[in-house]
Amino acid sequence: MSDDFELFDDPPPPPTQAAAGGNRGPSAASDDLFFDDDDTSATASTAAPTGISMKERVVQYLDLFAVDADAQELIRANSENLVKNTEMLVNDASEWVTRFPPFGEKLAGDAGTTLRGVLVEHWRHLYSCEFTADYIATAQQLGFMLAYLDLGASWYQAMASAGAARALVMLKGNRRFEGLAQALGKVAQLDVSLVTHDYFEAAKQARAKTVTDLAMGFERSIKGVVDEVGAMAATLKSHSDEMLSRLSHMDYETVNMAAAAEEASFSVDNIAQNTSDLAQSIEHIRTNVVRTADAAQQAAQAAMATDDAMRGLLDVASRIGKIGETIDVIARQTRMLALNATIEAARAGAAGRGFAVVAQEIKKLSEQTSKATHDIASSVGEAVTATNTAVDTIHHTVAAVSGINQVAADVRQAVEAQTSSTGTIASHVGEAASGAKAVTSSVNSAIEALSVSSSAAGELNRSADALAAKANHMRNEVDNYLARLRAMG
Repeated sequence: MSDDFELFDDPPPPPTQAAAGGNRGPSAASDDLFFDDDDTSATASTAAPTGISMKERVVQYLDLFAVDADAQELIRANSENLVKNTEMLVNDASEWVTRFPPFGEKLAGDAGTTLRGVLVEHWRHLYSCEFTADYIATAQQLGFMLAYLDLGASWYQAMASAGAARALVMLKGNRRFEGLAQALGKVAQLDVSLVTHDYFEAAKQARAKTVTDLAMGFERSIKGVVDEVGAMAATLKSHSDEMLSRLSHMDYETVNMAAAAEEASFSVDNIAQNTSDLAQSIEHIRTNVVRTADAAQQAAQAAMATDDAMRGLLDVASRIGKIGETIDVIARQTRMLALNATIEAARAGAAGRGFAVVAQEIKKLSEQTSKATHDIASSVGEAVTATNTAVDTIHHTVAAVSGINQVAADVRQAVEAQTSSTGTIASHVGEAASGAKAVTSSVNSAIEALSVSSSAAGELNRSADALAAKANHMRNEVDNYLARLRAMG
């Protein structure tokens, strides 16, 4: 409704009897003139009638506004002119009222045309003083249209005032103008009160329908949302319960995993320590093997050098033997020469005695030389035999030392390979130890995260319970609100 022109929120009270020109009593012909035989009349009332039919309301308004038989007869005497010009009166009044923007906007188009058509028919009944069922029907129709178009009671008050003023201008030359003006004023008051009452009834019904529609729409939307929230809360509760169960199981498994990871880390640390000790032992063995191999190599080289020296010695002994043989040959020849010299000295007699002595001495020396040569040869033979034995022994020693050297080299190579493998194993074991520690750390972090998740899941579970409780509370509040809203309608 317009804030500028809506005068009342409830039906306005009718004018007092003094304002209506005094109560001169109900018309004796009211029932016969305006209603069928089965209609009942009501007693006069000085207050706005409530809880009665529209026909009874018209009877009371006739009495209330002093629209007696004389006033009706006076209007009816001029009704031909008024009814004939009703459409002009409506158009003139409408043209004046629609100058106000709110009314002009609301009466544009077919709605305004329909309203003016109903108003023309209604005023024709009014100016004919025919307060029949048709008049009541058009009054109710006007009240409904005022509510539907959101014009308000003020619009019809303005239209009635403008129409009455225009009618008085048209009837100004009438000889009973003053009485006619009073009669028209009373009828206008009656009509405005009746139409505005119908308007407020229609507006009330419209409000009730609007409230009902709002309640239904609110129920469809908000209650649906509340139900959905309740369903979501139930789903959330179910999921949070399942999450708590799974987290509890996962927490148990993770604790076991942490214990296993801790034990594995401890075992890997022990393996790493043992591997380190093994690597150190192998390194020590490798050092000793290298030393042994080097010593064997040196022994082999020394044996070979000894073998060479013994071979040289054997060669010298052989040469000595040959020299001894040569000396022995010379000694034999010397003995032969000494023998020949002795023979020649004997032949020479006394002259050869000195020579014989010399020859004898040479013979002795030759024999000694021969004996010494035999001794040397014997010694050289023994030396050669010993040397040959030593050479054979040295040969066996060289072969054995060479074998030892080869074995030492093989052992050295194997130890070096094992050292490399042990180093690789130690490296991998170190990585495994680091990995085991990382796993232990990760598992511990997972345990902490699971603890936080369990706490969060518990909070989520409690929130789900709270949400479900609030959803139920909201559903109850919505039901109560809808009940109050419908009661207001």
